[in-house]
Amino acid sequence: MTAPSTVSIQPFSRRDWRPLALAAGVLLLAFWPSVRAFPAVWAANRAHGYVAAALCALLIWQRRDALLTRSETPAWSTPVLIGLSLLWVAADVMSMQALHQLLLPAILLAWCLTAFGVDSAVAATPIAGAFVLAVPVWEVLNWPLQRMAAEVNGAVLRLAGMRVQIDAESIHIPWGTLVVANSCSGLSYLMVSLTIAVAYSLLYAASWGARLRLVVGATVAAI
Repeated sequence: MTAPSTVSIQPFSRRDWRPLALAAGVLLLAFWPSVRAFPAVWAANRAHGYVAAALCALLIWQRRDALLTRSETPAWSTPVLIGLSLLWVAADVMSMQALHQLLLPAILLAWCLTAFGVDSAVAATPIAGAFVLAVPVWEVLNWPLQRMAAEVNGAVLRLAGMRVQIDAESIHIPWGTLVVANSCSGLSYLMVSLTIAVAYSLLYAASWGARLRLVVGATVAAI
C-alpha cells in the first residue's frame, strides 16, 4: 500500500516579486477610477481614510509571505472575480462612486483567491476589511447618530426639569428648536475611533476575541 502523495506548499521566491508587482500595477490601472477618487473623498472631512490606507499598506508588508503562498483554488473563484469586475464596470458607468469603491477591496480579495488560493485570501481578508473603513459608505450612519444625539440630549434636558419634545433630529424646547446637524452627528469621531481600534487590534492583539473586544469597546466609547 503506497502512502498518499502530498503537495508541498512553498512561499514565493524573490524572483516572483516582479510578476506580482506587475499584476498589482495592472489591477490598479484597470480600476483607476476608484483609486483616484479616494483622496478627494478623504479630504472632505474623512481624513481617517489616509490612516486606513496606510494600515492596509503596512499589513500587506507584514503578511507578504502569507499573501504570496500558493494553495488550493476553488473552481468558483474565477466566476466570482468576473462577476464582481462586471458589477464594478456597471457601477463606474452609472457613476455610482460609493458602490464601485466598495467593490474594490472585494475584487482584490477575489483576485487573491483566484491567483494564489484560499490561504492567500484568508491572509488578505483582514486587509480588505480594514480598507472598507476608508470607503465612503458610512454616511448611512449619519441619520441614526443624529437621532441618538437628539434623544440623549432630550433626556438630559428632561432630567434638568425642562419640557422637551423630540421630533427626529430636532429638539423642541419652550424657547425654540435645536437641530442636530449632519456635521454634529459624531460620525467622524466614531470613524476615527474605529479606525484606530482596528489598526491597534490587527497589529498588536493576539486573538480574534481580543480584537473584537477592542473594536466593540472603541465603538461604544465613541458613541
